[in-house]
Amino acid sequence: MEYEGIDIVNGVRTTGNDQHSGLAAHFTNSGSYIRISTHPDGIPPVDSNREVNNPFESFGFCDDYTISFWVKRVPSIPGPYTLLSKNTVKRVARHNPVNGTEFVDEIHEPPAIGQNFDNHRTPFAIGVIPNTDDTVSYRFHASNGSTSVHLSGSAITTTGDEATAWDHVLIRNSNSNVQMYLNGDQVASDILPKGKLGNEYDIM
Repeated sequence: MEYEGIDIVNGVRTTGNDQHSGLAAHFTNSGSYIRISTHPDGIPPVDSNREVNNPFESFGFCDDYTISFWVKRVPSIPGPYTLLSKNTVKRVARHNPVNGTEFVDEIHEPPAIGQNFDNHRTPFAIGVIPNTDDTVSYRFHASNGSTSVHLSGSAITTTGDEATAWDHVLIRNSNSNVQMYLNGDQVASDILPKGKLGNEYDIM
């Protein structure tokens, strides 16, 4: 795992027992990120035909999985912006005639989270679009490179109140039926596109 511009802070504020639960990653600037590599230790195999056994590749049409996280709104931050995705950066091995094998990052520019993902293969891209009032729209995309599914839902948060500034986002796929939950309520569902959804990009 790699990261940049991250402070570890108190986690979500709970009600009932008024306290913080766990820890959270505070993204301190626009260049902040957490990166989970597709490859062990972040190093891809030199043999591109070699199979890579990685649990983060299990997000296909027939895989049952759940993605769940908390996110805290910050006032006056423009959007839309991506929260969690697997479609932006990958590390590849290249042969350099002077220095031998080198490992470099290839950057892909996916669509903005509010745009169409039909032509951009990804098992998931999850983002948020802030609105002018106290609501935000969360978006989920999955695509096989020619067709995509898009789920969306809105949540009301109060940015000035620590107890209600957090949203819980959950994506669940079961028997190819993918569902979105916001703060415990199901807000959307659809069928994942058939075919390959996985790619070689890291989770960001």
